[in-house]
Amino acid sequence: MNSSKVLVGGFIWSLLGRTSHIAVSFLSNVFLARLIGPEDFGQAAIVLFFILIANVLVESGLGGALVRLKNITKEDYSTAFLFNLGISLFLFFLILLISGTIANYYNNSNLQKYLIVSSLILVFNSFQITYTAKLVRDFRFKTQSLYNIVSMTMGAMVGMLLALNGFGIWSILSVHLTFSLTLTLLYFAFEKSTISFVFNKNSFFSLYKFGLNTTIANIISTSFENIYQLIMGKYFSMIQTGLYYQAKKLEQTPLGVIKSSTLGVVYSYLAKMQDNKDEFLSNYKRIISLFSIFVGVISAFIYLFSSDLIQFLYGKEWLRATVYMQLLVIASFFYMHEMFNRIIFKVFDRTSQILYLELIKKVVQLITIFLGVILHSINVLLIGLIATNIISCFLNYHFSNRIIPSKGYWEHVLLFKVTLTIVISTLISLLIKNYFEISGFYSIGVFSFWLLIYFSTLKLLKVSDILQESRFIYLLFQSASKK
Repeated sequence: MNSSKVLVGGFIWSLLGRTSHIAVSFLSNVFLARLIGPEDFGQAAIVLFFILIANVLVESGLGGALVRLKNITKEDYSTAFLFNLGISLFLFFLILLISGTIANYYNNSNLQKYLIVSSLILVFNSFQITYTAKLVRDFRFKTQSLYNIVSMTMGAMVGMLLALNGFGIWSILSVHLTFSLTLTLLYFAFEKSTISFVFNKNSFFSLYKFGLNTTIANIISTSFENIYQLIMGKYFSMIQTGLYYQAKKLEQTPLGVIKSSTLGVVYSYLAKMQDNKDEFLSNYKRIISLFSIFVGVISAFIYLFSSDLIQFLYGKEWLRATVYMQLLVIASFFYMHEMFNRIIFKVFDRTSQILYLELIKKVVQLITIFLGVILHSINVLLIGLIATNIISCFLNYHFSNRIIPSKGYWEHVLLFKVTLTIVISTLISLLIKNYFEISGFYSIGVFSFWLLIYFSTLKLLKVSDILQESRFIYLLFQSASKK
């Protein structure tokens, strides 16, 4: 099978599936935000933080390790499954034990029951990991997407039904619980079982050697990505926590589509080239150029129209979340580039460097968090996040150059040019928007003007030949459609 067809076919289905999944999640969240206030969302944010961290431990990087294996056996799948199940049960009972302590820390007794019920997600998810890895290995992104869409739709329907009947925070948590349970049942019903009860020590150590570093790195990364809602819940208020949480969800909706649909497919595609660095680099350069340009468009759109989006979707009650959303999208722009660059470390099995870089990043981030708490300012917290992501992004570039010395510093130059282009075009567009007091439907004209400046400047700086690259993608799509 032609590698270009595989990449584009996988990307298209992954993108469609993930877009549909996030679209359903987004619409249900908008519906819930109209019925449920910021305080309930603030409590849900704290509960889901602990579930997210525990879920990283359940997966333990074994899914990625299974995808990367050149020759995989039934024992590999079985070993991964048994480990995932054992860890999920351990964490379920651990949360059961510490839920009261967490509730006391926040002076909110209700958090205990929310945590206990939500921890069932961990058990459900432990049955999914080997199934998902097999679908990715086989490039069955269409099937994977359909399962996710059906599951998310079920979760959304249950959540909205509960919200209409006044169940508050339970409506939010039920979306995640129902999604996880439905996806597990679909795998059981329609996929050949990857579950058995054979545990091979050699297989485990081989898988976990790859997964250990990525797991520790993911725990650290996930913790610090979501730690702000914990801090706000303790040192600020549940209302501000809810405002931040919703700003983050809205900002991450389009960027989340790109991240989840792109990185998995690209990693799986480029992993096949691990024995040929020249071929890898050629494809990597082309893909990241288009990735950077596209992420720039989405980020600028969110920044320019953040207040309009929040008011239109959530209502005036949520307008105080605007500044959080603007600062978060700037931080996410650099974070997305950092995550894309980490494909190099994973493909060439240098995951220990991911952990090393995460530790450096978190030391910097801890300093900025400390300043934000001392100054009692959420804006300082988020500006610190931006600074942390910029530093971390360039550190990742530096260390990836050691893996592929011929890569040089073109990645640094690419990011600088795209960032400069975004800043120039956004400043000009904001001046026009504010001077003429443009809002509502007429804002479309402002963004059209922004696009003109953006792509013209990119061409002037010789970042990429947009027409040529678009033609390249079109030809790949055409080839894939003839399959």
